[in-house]
Amino acid sequence: MNPLSRFSPAILLAALAVCPALRADVKLPPVFSDHMVLQRDMAVPVWGMAAPEEEVTVSIAGQTKTTKADAKGLWRVKLDPLKVGPALTLTVKGKNTLTLKDVLVGEVWVGSGQSNMAGTAGGYAKSDENLAKILAVVRCRRFGICTAGVRAGRRPRRRRWRISARFCCRSACVSSRS
Repeated sequence: MNPLSRFSPAILLAALAVCPALRADVKLPPVFSDHMVLQRDMAVPVWGMAAPEEEVTVSIAGQTKTTKADAKGLWRVKLDPLKVGPALTLTVKGKNTLTLKDVLVGEVWVGSGQSNMAGTAGGYAKSDENLAKILAVVRCRRFGICTAGVRAGRRPRRRRWRISARFCCRSACVSSRS
């Protein structure tokens, strides 16, 4: 006799439906990664996914915020305002632990719009002596969303924060055409 024949199909389906939730890890969207920059002097939201009803704790710079994921597994906390200082570590704990290293607090600028927004600071520095001096010593961090190839049906590349060594905010998005 087959040992599985003792179980009702409904019980097996229910068990299979529950298994992914039991293994769900806390996850963050790509904008939260090593080398990221958080806006200074204002409450900053941190969000992600986990198993439904899972308790999630976010810690950074001596503060800890705890919440529970909703029925869809979505969660969000708001960090108290942070001050500029040395690099920090942000920890997110649920059933698993995520540790983000080299997190800075400072000014976050968002640029979007026309194609001229894709211009690089290094390109503008060629005609701006003051900007060129700043870029010679400053290492910027950049989170770029590369859209090259999306219209052609290709999947966008994995996004992450990057530290520019020279000519900060140099484009990290390269398009190839065939």
